[in-house]
Amino acid sequence: MKQCLLALSIVFLTNELMGQNRDYPIIDVHNHAHKFTLKYGICPFTGRLGTTDEDGYLACQDTLVPAMGGDDLMKKSIEYFEKYNMYSIVMTQDFGQIERWMERSARILPGIQTGTSDFEKNRVPELAGSKKVMII
Repeated sequence: MKQCLLALSIVFLTNELMGQNRDYPIIDVHNHAHKFTLKYGICPFTGRLGTTDEDGYLACQDTLVPAMGGDDLMKKSIEYFEKYNMYSIVMTQDFGQIERWMERSARILPGIQTGTSDFEKNRVPELAGSKKVMII
């Protein structure tokens, strides 16, 4: 009986956590709006880049296939945001790419990706001062 209650609790909590029974949006930590994308699959929910473990064995069954390019990444990401009622911080070093995403969806929270050495080149003071970006 305890195992049945535990199993039902896991199913219920998984549905709740995975957004099956919610009426509020999810805010994604961030999405990269790069023109060029990675050319290898990844394992979802692991943070692992690539699909094999350190010993060369397959690390997951349901591999996420990489986008074919920046436009495909944008299209698939926005479809995902719509489907799961998500908003996402979208960032890259090229604010023009972020503007492209914002033109296609109101679910984009604009950010700028930068380091200390390219702070001026990435127009961070200008973009933050004009409130065009919400996140640095």
